Amino acid sequence: MKYLKYELFLKGLEDFKVEVLNLFLYDIGVGGIEEVSQNGADRFFIYLPSDNANSLKSEIEDFSLKNDIQFKILKSEEIDESYLYKWKESYKPIDIGDIFIKPSWIDGFPSGKIVIEIDPQTAFGTGQHETTQLVIKLMLSLLENFSPLSFLDVGTGSGILSLVAGKKGISSITSIDNDFEAVRVAKLNFMKNGLNNFNLICGVPDTIKNIKFDIVAANIISSVLVENKSCLKELVNINGFLIVSGVLREEFPLFKNNFKLENFTWIDEIYMNEWVAAVLKRNY
Repeated sequence: MKYLKYELFLKGLEDFKVEVLNLFLYDIGVGGIEEVSQNGADRFFIYLPSDNANSLKSEIEDFSLKNDIQFKILKSEEIDESYLYKWKESYKPIDIGDIFIKPSWIDGFPSGKIVIEIDPQTAFGTGQHETTQLVIKLMLSLLENFSPLSFLDVGTGSGILSLVAGKKGISSITSIDNDFEAVRVAKLNFMKNGLNNFNLICGVPDTIKNIKFDIVAANIISSVLVENKSCLKELVNINGFLIVSGVLREEFPLFKNNFKLENFTWIDEIYMNEWVAAVLKRNY
């Protein structure tokens, strides 16, 4: 696959907005992100698949306008896919509880671990981002004392959370994403890891509003979580749990105030670097 390399300059941007933009780029399928600082400005090199570079560039421009992010974007050069993966020699597997997530080029794994194998594909998650790791930690904590029959993965991306759910024995799994490419990648990862008990949907949470689940995990940016909170609430079974992630630490008090859900209790919140994830329980 060919990629177009762009330079993205952000002048005088607050740290939390840089983080939000970084997560957004990751979510829409940018093929790679490199960040450097230069003369007081934040500078990214981003890699857009050449077959839909213009579409992704428009999405970045719209997102930046809505979030009051001032930037300029300059096309640099066309590169080959192999350039993006030079970093794989230093790639580190993710080891959380009894879950071990690794790419195919790393051989072996610790004994007693449940192995999930995911290779990077146009930046869809491999578990490297803190927001994903936080959700996995909360899932594993819940599963110590709870035996859910159903799981919903909102914004599935690579499908990694659905894979964790499946490997931990949850019998009914639904994965949804509004990006067709993410759905395609997730399906490949499910097949590769032998996950057969899944329902994979290209759409938005409202698409399945009449179905309820024992655990709902939504790893998306905080503004989208708040925007969809009523829909997310209705997707959770009574005595079920809602896991939310993608919230910056400094934004969390405001998010918690804006994400109040009737009949839900905040159970736990955990932190990793600048990110927070939380779990809520539906009471009735």
